[in-house]
Amino acid sequence: MKDLGEQDKKNLDALITNSEKFINASCVFPSSNEKSNMKDFNAKTLDGGIFSQEDLKKYDLTMVNIWTTWCSSCVEEMSELQALYEKLPENMNMISICPNADTETELAKEILSKNGCKFPTLIPDEKLQESLIDYVDAYPTTVFIDSEGNIIGDAQIGAPSQNKEGIADAYLELMNKRLEMSIK
Repeated sequence: MKDLGEQDKKNLDALITNSEKFINASCVFPSSNEKSNMKDFNAKTLDGGIFSQEDLKKYDLTMVNIWTTWCSSCVEEMSELQALYEKLPENMNMISICPNADTETELAKEILSKNGCKFPTLIPDEKLQESLIDYVDAYPTTVFIDSEGNIIGDAQIGAPSQNKEGIADAYLELMNKRLEMSIK
């Protein structure tokens, strides 16, 4: 602060003093997912298969984790996502979507392989891009989809737990809550 003039120092002190008031008075409005869904799509999977809305119909609820290869938080939670996938009940499924897998295919495969991930990972087609991915504001984002391709509840931005060991259980708890919401 030695290079600041007296007025700059006063302004900075006022800003620091009033920062809590500013933070408490600020609002962030998350984007709405009312228009987003997973209907009428035919996406390729990283392992060469095809995944469509028909695959969603096999389950009461599907958790969809949307991640990118450049997102360190996304990559860090992969092993926990696999742990979740391994303990899902028969009426639930989990998939991931990697929006940049079309240009970073080998890196996406390497990340999944390194973490032992066996769940399907989709490369979004144009319809999935327009109906879901275009509504994603941050990575990782997780949405919960019913058998008809509708999003149930709010999206989960980031991992649901700060405790790495609890991420799989926290996601499973969110899935159970969303399943209850879809039944009502």
